[in-house]
Amino acid sequence: MPRPVRVLPTELEMFDDRPRKPDGKITFKWLEADDPDSKVTKDMKHVVVRHATEAALAHMQHLEEEEKLHKQQVEILKANYKKYEVADGVISDGTAQCVAKRYGMRVADD
Repeated sequence: MPRPVRVLPTELEMFDDRPRKPDGKITFKWLEADDPDSKVTKDMKHVVVRHATEAALAHMQHLEEEEKLHKQQVEILKANYKKYEVADGVISDGTAQCVAKRYGMRVADD
């Protein structure tokens, strides 16, 4: 069951983040080298360049870590495959049955 709600009419102050009016114009100007805002823009440029180099370095390190992980996983996969090949070879050539017979154990042939 819905609950009762109190509603107030909207006011202009409720929407501080509203979009600009369509007739508003944006103006641009070139900064001179002696302008105080020029230092801010230069600092921002340096920060952007530094962030870009840091991002590139982080990306390269991530790729190197992925490559190391890939090599490690390939090595583990090869070792596991070799174990299964040895186990399969022991079962297929009858060695497992001979050892089981020697120790008095039963081996199920699947």
